[in-house]
Amino acid sequence: MCTEDGEALTVKHYTFSTTMGGKSVSVCAMCGQYREGIFPLIEGAQAVSQKAKPSNQRGSLIARGLEKPFSDDETVVYAFTVAYVQNGALATWKDVSTVSLPIAGLPGNARLIRISPAAGDDSVQNPEQRIEMESVYQDGVLTFTTKTPALYLLVAE
Repeated sequence: MCTEDGEALTVKHYTFSTTMGGKSVSVCAMCGQYREGIFPLIEGAQAVSQKAKPSNQRGSLIARGLEKPFSDDETVVYAFTVAYVQNGALATWKDVSTVSLPIAGLPGNARLIRISPAAGDDSVQNPEQRIEMESVYQDGVLTFTTKTPALYLLVAE
């Protein structure tokens, strides 16, 4: 667990951020902490390289998610982070991978959005981008393809 305020830091906070209702929201990929609580671990999350001869991926996949996490935006039905972690820090994601997340009870028509953070100084010239991605939700498992550690949103149609 990440700790702050003078306590021993067991791992470094690594946050993914977005803007909800005009307010910045950050979610720590390591401990799941955000302004309204904790994103718990998604048990059974998997990432499988799409390469015939995959690179030597270092670290372990960590996925954290939460149903209806943002009171500032009710259209977000689920939000999650995915990243590889090694020795208390984010590891480079080596290959484009198929990610599978067991998440029960999602609406079948939700759109998957990846948050691409603002570049540089977060100014008007470098705004955050919301990139729509293809995904499949079947038998309680959300599947999509990525090589990007990020905050992802499932948005109701």
